[in-house]
Amino acid sequence: MSMKPFKKTIVASSVSMMLGLTAPAFAAEENQTNADSDVERIQVSGYRSSIIKGQQLKRDAVGSQDSIVASDIADFPNVNLAESLQRIPGVTISRDNGEGRQIALRGLGADFTRTQLNGMEALATNASILDSRGAVSRTRSFDYNIFASELFNQVDVYKSFEAKQDEGGIAGTVNLRTPKPFDYDGFKGAVSAKASYNGASEEANPRLAMLLSNTWDTFGATVSLAHSKADSVEFGHRNWQWEGFKASGFGPNIAESDKARLSDGSLAYPVANTISSVSNTQERTGITTALQWRPSDDVSFTADIIYGRLTSDAREYNAATRGGRTIDDFEVQGNSIVYGKYLDADIRNESKLYQSTTDFNQFVLEADVQFNDDFKMTATAGYSKSEFDAPVHDKIYTIAEDHTFSFDYRDNKAGNNVYDFDIADPSEYKLHRADTREDFISNEFATLKADFTYYLNDISSFDFGVQYKSYESFGYERRQTLRNLENSGIAFTVAPFNSASTQSFAVGNVQETMPNVVAAGLNARNTDRLFTRDLTEADNIEGSQYSVEEETLALYGQYSIEVENIRANFGIRYVTTDVTSSGDALIREEGKDNRFEPISIDNDYAEWLPSFNFAMDLTDDVVFRFSANRNLSRPSLSDLRASTNIGFAGGTIDRGNPNLKPFIADSFEAGLEYYFGEVNYLALTLYSKDMASFIVTESNSIPYTDTGLPLNLLPPGDEGRDFIISQPVNGNGASITGVELAAQYEFEDGLGVIANLTYADSEAEHNINGEKASANLLGLSKVSYNLTAYYETDNWGARISQAYRDEYLETVAGRLSDFAGVESTTFVDASVFYNLTENLKISLEGINLTNQKLYQFEDLTDHRSRTVYESGRTFLLGANYKF
Repeated sequence: MSMKPFKKTIVASSVSMMLGLTAPAFAAEENQTNADSDVERIQVSGYRSSIIKGQQLKRDAVGSQDSIVASDIADFPNVNLAESLQRIPGVTISRDNGEGRQIALRGLGADFTRTQLNGMEALATNASILDSRGAVSRTRSFDYNIFASELFNQVDVYKSFEAKQDEGGIAGTVNLRTPKPFDYDGFKGAVSAKASYNGASEEANPRLAMLLSNTWDTFGATVSLAHSKADSVEFGHRNWQWEGFKASGFGPNIAESDKARLSDGSLAYPVANTISSVSNTQERTGITTALQWRPSDDVSFTADIIYGRLTSDAREYNAATRGGRTIDDFEVQGNSIVYGKYLDADIRNESKLYQSTTDFNQFVLEADVQFNDDFKMTATAGYSKSEFDAPVHDKIYTIAEDHTFSFDYRDNKAGNNVYDFDIADPSEYKLHRADTREDFISNEFATLKADFTYYLNDISSFDFGVQYKSYESFGYERRQTLRNLENSGIAFTVAPFNSASTQSFAVGNVQETMPNVVAAGLNARNTDRLFTRDLTEADNIEGSQYSVEEETLALYGQYSIEVENIRANFGIRYVTTDVTSSGDALIREEGKDNRFEPISIDNDYAEWLPSFNFAMDLTDDVVFRFSANRNLSRPSLSDLRASTNIGFAGGTIDRGNPNLKPFIADSFEAGLEYYFGEVNYLALTLYSKDMASFIVTESNSIPYTDTGLPLNLLPPGDEGRDFIISQPVNGNGASITGVELAAQYEFEDGLGVIANLTYADSEAEHNINGEKASANLLGLSKVSYNLTAYYETDNWGARISQAYRDEYLETVAGRLSDFAGVESTTFVDASVFYNLTENLKISLEGINLTNQKLYQFEDLTDHRSRTVYESGRTFLLGANYKF
């Protein structure tokens, strides 16, 4: 029996966006149905038609939601999903390896945005080879560069929250949807092939995708496959940080009056002054499979399977300065030494070999049952697991000692290094150090939920449901180090590293040298174990191995109504969370060997999350919207760690805090939209988020008995002793206010423009060197905008897009700097296509056409240069054939 729908349009708004030409792009052009059986799918094809559809979806929405469907994705030159999502108002992205990696939404960072695949929460983790971009970190941030965009035919961004949505995303929720067989009519297929070329790596690589789908009366199957290889190079200049300068000696050109301030650590100086080059070969493979069975009009079953793999094989080469601080010349700007000349610097060159793999698997089974005209149910079971493994992370350092060296940042953010010798001459170097490291992170979700809808009448319904979800994260970091190898007699290989993008310098050969280091039979630094590449649990870095387990149970009820010119829903969600954090406590006692003791700490909390969403057609052309809700985001995994370092001699404890409560935010937004003509509209949205209990790090002196740690770890007689404990705590709140402007206008003869602008401001309390300071939230850019101009006919079309993101803060820097951040960026992409036949299309795309550099800085006042990297332009030439 068919259901009795009270609404025929998706509660969504669509922004016209486009990715590179893909096989699933064809999906939406032939799409007949949507994942939501309450939807009347509009048959469209082509970019202009997708704009019309997007306008209609936006106009009919209740809450604030933007959607990208494959016909839009097909026409933007985007390498991955993050670069597609940045076209949506309020979405900004962070980049790594020359492409988008994570997203921020309405001023809140990636940890506050929840990502779902086919309606199930998932967490896929990759890493950056660069330490300045977080390297390997344990967060809740989803890495969008793991998946090829070709695997998905719809992406929904929910900015407002309603009770029947899963909790967890204060910023919002992103749902990635893969193609289903009943999206198409009978047998359909598409194949695309592209060749990509990057100007920095000067390498060409393939990018392939295909989709096959068929239906047989009540049964259907869809398979899509995407594979790509990319050789990238990022090169530039970086510093580890800026520290207080304390001279070890003075050259003849230093005045007596300057010696005091060059010795007391009050002036910041750049540490390392590194020439850097990173090359990375990445291979990305994804497979999706969907099976659907509809034995009747009232019952359907869907099984979705997703597999993704991203492998990285990278080489990093750095020429850095360390060692003596005998200074002979300098210049200060603000509180920073921007030019300096040393008489006794060491040049330490680093060679890194890095290999990693991320594997992602997900299975989702869904059953839809229409019991009668008034009552239906959707039952869902899902499981996903992501494993990041970096078993190879080897470094060889060589050193050239006691040289005259100068750095200069007066007129160049990338610095200008001057050496007194040829740094590419292998004969100048000795073997100095060897490191080996291994990282592992796993994230595992299991979800069971049942959603029910009861239609009260033709204009209203009541939704209710229950959900159980379990989540477990586990990981570790292992290391061994050998230092001071200059006189070890170990054979090593060193050769010039020649690159057109950086100054040539000599580097050690990791593959040839590391076996010699292992064969030398030396004890690793600060251990009684031989240095080896076969690391074990005994080589864990202090506090790095821990697990966090969460179990949540949620119940909700939501009333929805649509009458004449009003659409609204209001409801409440109740969620309980049980947390178990397990790890190792590192115990240090005088006269005894350090030891680890396993610990486990439990915590629980419960929250009521009300929501209200309202839309009203003020006239035939004007829509007013209002939303109010409360939502939560759970603390960062590293903040929840139970792993603890205990120093009994000094009376110190450095730990995570499994007892943290979640971030809670009350969000409000109001919007006005004016529609005119066939595709044109103007939209204005005001929003605010008031966050309670923002998490900060504090240090306090408390009795050991109040720490929650087991008493049996204490030496006898220390039960009443106070300890200085440093840990994250639920501090004061934070707030965000913002405005989004969006416009869409089409001139005559296929020429059109799309634009959006977001302004956001925030206030949060941060802990800097033990003192509280007020500043913007980390990850918030005050201004971001997107501009797209397009021209399209039946046979060909062209498009150019610009994405701007204002500077933002990344971390609290400490030392003499307050924050570390990223300067503003502007990325320009373009594409052109031509339809050779009705089914065959060729395209040319350009990404990062201006070769935008990424600048990281320290200190809001002095803007000290931290890193400067560029990754080159990328071009893709391809063809798509559908059948």
